[in-house]
Amino acid sequence: MGFDHTPSSEQDAPPIKLAVPGKAVNALHLELMERMTLDDIGASPMVFVDNETGELEAPDDFAAAFGRPFTLSEALALDGLIGERVRSKHRMAIIIATEQGPTRLDGGPTLAEFRAACALENVNPIL
Repeated sequence: MGFDHTPSSEQDAPPIKLAVPGKAVNALHLELMERMTLDDIGASPMVFVDNETGELEAPDDFAAAFGRPFTLSEALALDGLIGERVRSKHRMAIIIATEQGPTRLDGGPTLAEFRAACALENVNPIL
């Protein structure tokens, strides 16, 4: 038996799929990604699905926020719309922060450099 021998049980096992968030390019990029996540979380109630019924677990949360209870499909559609609105608000600033490059030995890119780059592109720096 050589090093390339794999037991048949491991060969037959399905591959493990793992979603890993991308690495932040610099501190500005990290800060923008954190703010985008917090904006998304706070924009509407969280969608929780009841494991037994497959229905929206807390429709009253949506009723309190929007004046009426939501079905699961309505809650998921709203969550997608709000998520896209939040991402579009941050998208250009995140692109500019990424273009600033990795963190340099002098600590840059600095907030002033980022804001200047945003001003050149006529983009709200958010930070």
